[in-house]
Amino acid sequence: MRHTRMLFLAPLLLTLACGGDEPRKAAAGGAASPAAAVRADASGEADTQELADYVLTMDDVRKWSQATRNLRNAKPVEQQSDASDDDDDGSIDAMERKISANPQFRAEVEKAGLEPREYVVIMSTMVQASMLQYALEQGANRDSVVAKSGVNPANLEFVRAHKQELEQLQKAMQAQ
Repeated sequence: MRHTRMLFLAPLLLTLACGGDEPRKAAAGGAASPAAAVRADASGEADTQELADYVLTMDDVRKWSQATRNLRNAKPVEQQSDASDDDDDGSIDAMERKISANPQFRAEVEKAGLEPREYVVIMSTMVQASMLQYALEQGANRDSVVAKSGVNPANLEFVRAHKQELEQLQKAMQAQ
């Protein structure tokens, strides 16, 4: 359960670190532009399928953890982004563009051995699988969870089987 809480913070930290404005807009009662909403609908199915096709490995999760630590320790640099707020629909593509558009963030992710898209997919898959594995631990029906979410069952098993190692990675990330 403890690793789940940390994983929930990762997308928020990434969005804030990459300069995303959507959390501030949402907090102020604003919404994304209609164009962003249409793109989000179109990309949602593709994102769901990409996460379902991805199979987590400890090697990739370790790289993701290192990249996250690298990003947290990076010195902030004033960055003028070419990406507009309309481009921030929360999709895998949009998050990848945000990282790729910032040379410092891209370098920190690549230093850990990942490409920006891999970083986003691993992070999203971990969040999804961790949340759903927690639901299973609370008594949710596995078949129902898999059917409704589209989660790859191998990723649920991965989170269950590597719980101790994932908790250790979380502790290491929190210690920095």
